[in-house]
Amino acid sequence: MVTQEVIKTLYRQFNKPPKSVDELNLALLFDYAVENHGIFLDEESLYIGSVDPRSPFATLPLSRINEIVEFETVIAVVLPAAIVFLNKEDSDVNILYRQFNKPPKSVDELNLALLFDYAVENHGIFLDEESLYIGSVDPRSPFATLPLSRINEIVEFETVIAVVLPAAIVFLNKEDSDVNIHIRLDDDEEDRSIWSKLKSCFKHS
Repeated sequence: MVTQEVIKTLYRQFNKPPKSVDELNLALLFDYAVENHGIFLDEESLYIGSVDPRSPFATLPLSRINEIVEFETVIAVVLPAAIVFLNKEDSDVNILYRQFNKPPKSVDELNLALLFDYAVENHGIFLDEESLYIGSVDPRSPFATLPLSRINEIVEFETVIAVVLPAAIVFLNKEDSDVNIHIRLDDDEEDRSIWSKLKSCFKHS
């Protein structure tokens, strides 16, 4: 696990770039990140395909990289004032989207029992015949009420319950009322409004 203390150590230990780009441990990227992250290099830059192309971290000048460091589960690309962590294996989020890419034939096949086992008290879970209501989500959010017909699966992890939708995942903490939402958006959606993008999370492609 990469802790805050480890991050501080990375900044201290690798506080300037090497004299030559050849001294960077670029082999780590090809060993672990090419397939999962669409890594590409030219003479001047590192391109990371898994990062939104609108992000300043999608293209990193090699001259600005201080070091590339391997951890058990991630590769750390250390910059002067930021660190980009690349998972060595495919992320749980991507696996969920691929594995549960459509709803079951019947709502009865959803693992709704997980919600009652872990989320009723902390998240104010309520069900009727058509929808799942999440009390810990702001009622103005489109994720406060989820049509059961749009839920692909409900999956248990060590600390969270994941409610998998066609283009979003709602993570409900098993110990408290914390909620995290991952939204999967395509690059060609730039011109659409945020509200349209949120609504698209409930639609099947």
